[in-house]
Amino acid sequence: MITVKVVMGGANHFNEYYEKNGEVKGYWIGNACELCGVKVSEEVSEVAFEALRTNHHAVTGKQITCRHNTVRKEASGKIVSNRRSFYDCVFSSPKSFSVLGVTCGNERVRAWHDFAVRYTLKEMERWTARQDHKNPESSVEITGKFVAAWYKHDVSRASEPNLHDHIIIFNMTLSKNGRSYAIEAKTFYDRSRYFTAIYRDKLASQAIDAGCYVEYDTFGAPQICLKEKSLKSICDHFSSRAGIRTYLAKKCEKLIGSSLTNNEITMLIRHSRGLKRDIFDERFAKESFSGSRYKILKNFCDLLKNCSDGGLVQATTKEVLDAQKKSLSQEYLKLLDEVQLTIGSKIKKENECFPFLVDAFKTAVRQCLEKKSAVFDYELFEIVLRSCCGKGVHPNQLEGVLKELTESDKNELVKIGDEVTTVSYLKKKQDLIRWVSESKGFLKEPESIRNTTLANTLNAQVSKSVLETIHSGDQFKVIVGKPGIEKTFVLLEIVRIYVENNKKVFVFAPSNGARNVVRKGGEKMESIATSKPFLKSESLQMLLLKESMQQEISKGSLVILDEAGLASFEQMHAFLGMAFQKKWNVQLCGDFRQHTGTEASDALRILLCSTTIHRVRLDTPVSQVGLEAQEKRAQRSKLKEISNIQTTEAFENRQLKSQKADDCLTIPPPISPRDSLTKMRL
Repeated sequence: MITVKVVMGGANHFNEYYEKNGEVKGYWIGNACELCGVKVSEEVSEVAFEALRTNHHAVTGKQITCRHNTVRKEASGKIVSNRRSFYDCVFSSPKSFSVLGVTCGNERVRAWHDFAVRYTLKEMERWTARQDHKNPESSVEITGKFVAAWYKHDVSRASEPNLHDHIIIFNMTLSKNGRSYAIEAKTFYDRSRYFTAIYRDKLASQAIDAGCYVEYDTFGAPQICLKEKSLKSICDHFSSRAGIRTYLAKKCEKLIGSSLTNNEITMLIRHSRGLKRDIFDERFAKESFSGSRYKILKNFCDLLKNCSDGGLVQATTKEVLDAQKKSLSQEYLKLLDEVQLTIGSKIKKENECFPFLVDAFKTAVRQCLEKKSAVFDYELFEIVLRSCCGKGVHPNQLEGVLKELTESDKNELVKIGDEVTTVSYLKKKQDLIRWVSESKGFLKEPESIRNTTLANTLNAQVSKSVLETIHSGDQFKVIVGKPGIEKTFVLLEIVRIYVENNKKVFVFAPSNGARNVVRKGGEKMESIATSKPFLKSESLQMLLLKESMQQEISKGSLVILDEAGLASFEQMHAFLGMAFQKKWNVQLCGDFRQHTGTEASDALRILLCSTTIHRVRLDTPVSQVGLEAQEKRAQRSKLKEISNIQTTEAFENRQLKSQKADDCLTIPPPISPRDSLTKMRL
């Protein structure tokens, strides 16, 4: 797995972590080494590391990039780091490779890891970029050059085998115009999964070529095994950090009452390095946690930090290796010996023909375009590499096959920039635009809706928008708003008005889960007539499959699609095409930014960005009650801020009066600013 972390400042990182107080040596890599005054493959010195970290040439000491402000002062007066010093890219090998390479001391496994890292770094450096706002096609310029320090570590903070490398990419690159700029890391972050797929593919292919059996875990990582035996039990034995993570996450989630996000779990892991479990359990039982989610999480992390020592250990020594082997049972040791005997039992065979890549690409395209109308090429490459992991596919072969598929007349793939789509999807997108355009002012039924009395709970702005939606002659309309903005409340008012005017209303949702949510909402409604369409709501897939359901919906009936952001592109195209043909009055409701699950798509985004569909955007709470609640929260926040300012001013005035009283008694001797600050604190 490959992770990329930004380091701001980074002082003391050289000795304390990367060099491990001289036990580990780093080496320079990258095409921009000469720019910065270092040489490829030479040993990293502390002087050169600190020079590049602070944006200076390693030899001349001159500033490299234009931006040099290393710190800034926030409004609160706190001094914080202002510049990204470097990016710490960590290449972590799968656990079975770590156990064989570190605990068993198999140098060949280590060599596989080193080769896979070097191989992936070539592709990673190729996508080094800098910001270029003058470029009309893209906001970045691909420079293809970086300077980095390579450190090889083989033990975790828990003294367990963990073969991983730190690639310290300094924040500077050379542009085509000859000037040096800071790196635009977006290209790294966007392609991190693609880089991980390259690393795993190259690692697995070397193991397979050497005669090893390889299986893939739940995360898609290759693991060495025997033909009928797995090393999972040994991997779990050396994965104590994973157990601690699960233990802490469950405890914290129980306190908060909801699931933790990935970032919150990462925070727990960071603060629990070197955790003393017995001390933590003892203090946790005595602590009381209350307040907001943020306050509980902060107090929990503070407790973890107080019960941890950072977990830093020296580089692998004989004592650490002996302790790792001693912790293994005889059965585990025998199993590892059997695995090592399989290494080298097969002669590597070069495979220059990859006919399976074409089928893999077609499968990847179908998988991606179920949700989106277009996909980035590196997302396709990642899926192809995961499906062909262990085949040893080169990135150039991926680009070659994609080029062949997009330029051939027999295939319907189209590549525009770095995005890939199909001819059929472009045609369907044109259909959406045409249907919305031709249906403008087509419906006459809204003229017959006379009773349009709205609820008093709606604020004036939203009431006006609802009336415009109801009296609109457009066949297709959409209500857009972020989560919690009460979009369903607006739908309820629209349905009530249509029902009171004897109009048929049908409600649908893209999935069964969304449909169940709509039905539960209908159970809470007071009006039986208004709640009936919500209680009878069905999934969109059911509507598209059942002709009998389609025949029940007559011309001019109001058809609502709630949570439209969940509808796939194919579903949305089929639904709008059917509605256009049968002259249904369609009301969409949702937010395309709200959903990131597997069913989310960009169909609603395309309707909003590429068509002239009638839209109502809700930016404030719909109901007057919700608006008043929002205003009250804002007032409380303002009063709290004023109270803090008044408290600060009162404290300063009290200090000033006290100082004047002291001045009347004695004349104090001159003191330094630091002593003055200490006195004020006391």
